[in-house]
Amino acid sequence: MSVELGVRSGNTSAVLKSLESKGLLRRLKDATDGRAVRIEPTPTAAANLAKLRAEWARLLQPFAPEGDALAVRTRDVCGGSPALDRARGW
Repeated sequence: MSVELGVRSGNTSAVLKSLESKGLLRRLKDATDGRAVRIEPTPTAAANLAKLRAEWARLLQPFAPEGDALAVRTRDVCGGSPALDRARGW
């Protein structure tokens, strides 16, 4: 994960611990690899993300009129994708 984020592993670990302590993510042991840990957002994190997306969509809507390619992209990024959210379990 650190490589993909472009940060040191110590920084990634500290951020994950902080998010976990705030109830925003949980760590799960990987069922097939005892050395691996899976992380997933909690319902609180999902609710916070939904609020954030709604607020961004509201703020950006005046700059992206209906039918405009930017408007579509804005809704994709800020409003999320229902299919993607379902896949993530949100």
